[in-house]
Amino acid sequence: MANSAADRALISTIATEIARAKSLPDAELAALGETGTSFQVVVAGKSYDINTWSEPVAGDSSGTFVVLVGAWRKLWFGFAKHHFRGFIVLPNSSRADIPESDLWQYD
Repeated sequence: MANSAADRALISTIATEIARAKSLPDAELAALGETGTSFQVVVAGKSYDINTWSEPVAGDSSGTFVVLVGAWRKLWFGFAKHHFRGFIVLPNSSRADIPESDLWQYD
């Protein structure tokens, strides 16, 4: 993503949604599931869908799951992903950010 004012505004929107999600109880986050929640924002005259969803960690039986937030802009030929962040929720209710280099596993 380029470093324009519009890109920074979108990154800020994602960061705000991540912070909001981190404050929610584990059960509420887990219940998001793959359908999750969605809202729209307009940045630099372009409409983006901000989606928040959760997924269990594959092969983990301890209840660990990830919460992901993505921003997509609708285009004629489908969706264009513009930004993607997430964090992991551990069984002890602690949260840890997922490094950008590891997010591809959930894309």
